[in-house]
Amino acid sequence: MTESHASRFSSSFLVVPALACWAICFACSSPHTAGPRSDEPETPGSAGSGAAGSEPILEAPVRAPPLDAAPAQRPVRIRFRAVVGDEPFACGATYLDPGGVAFSGADLRAFVQDVGLLDADGVEHPVALDVRAPWQQGSVALIDFEDGSGACAAGTRDVNLEVSGTVPEGDYRGLVFSNGVPEQLNHADPAQLPPPLQAGSMTWGWLLGYRFLMAEVVALPGDAGAPGSALLHVGSSACAGNPSQGGVVCARANRNRVRLDDFDPDEDAVLVDLGRLFAGIDLTRLWTCHSSGAECELFFGRVGLDLATGSALERQDLYRVGALDEGQR
Repeated sequence: MTESHASRFSSSFLVVPALACWAICFACSSPHTAGPRSDEPETPGSAGSGAAGSEPILEAPVRAPPLDAAPAQRPVRIRFRAVVGDEPFACGATYLDPGGVAFSGADLRAFVQDVGLLDADGVEHPVALDVRAPWQQGSVALIDFEDGSGACAAGTRDVNLEVSGTVPEGDYRGLVFSNGVPEQLNHADPAQLPPPLQAGSMTWGWLLGYRFLMAEVVALPGDAGAPGSALLHVGSSACAGNPSQGGVVCARANRNRVRLDDFDPDEDAVLVDLGRLFAGIDLTRLWTCHSSGAECELFFGRVGLDLATGSALERQDLYRVGALDEGQR
């Protein structure tokens, strides 16, 4: 080897180790290396934490509770029974009034809205109605006791004796509801609405809207005199406007507000008492109330309405708390 070659070889041999040492030192001091610097705190799972080969420590995430968590719901059934005094109502049955006049029920149907249960403090908890065709939709239900038999021949065969829905879990001691159809539906075309609002016999037409309550009895021929009858149809009255444009206003809404204390929805029924409604009237003559007129004065008070104003009264006599039938449990 010549002297020049040996010199070049010697120089290269000295440079390579120097470069290697410089690279190793740079790597040790670089902030981009994976390991922590000696002046940085160790974090869980780093090479300097715990024994060799230990698993990283993962902390469970902390989650805030929902701001608007819905309360737990429970199903509820509000069951109804029709009676005449102490006797069960049936279309083909015969009853005697205090004057000895025999009579039969001819109709008993009612729309129910704004149903709520009362807790021990008297706070009302609305019942969300089930959609249960043909008897219920989300805002109104139809209770129908007539079965098309006997004096109820103008009715239909099917009956519905309960309102079903859901309510927040709780201990309930009372019931509230109204006989009515929500105002936004009361003057609509029944043919365009879902059941039970398609019940044509329960409406007076677009302007006056629905009949919220229909109750009728007819006297039977006998020795007490010429047979008469009593009829009560409750609905909004003194209405004006254009139903097709949604501008109907009724001066008398005629929606009662029934409150029944000491009502347990799991153990009790709502009794609808035709005996109380028509008590004391002379069934040898005709009594007719279509939500206006002098003959309505007596009946309106008994269903909890002020005839002059159409406002709800605190007291009513038509509804009371009673026991369930065995078939209703």
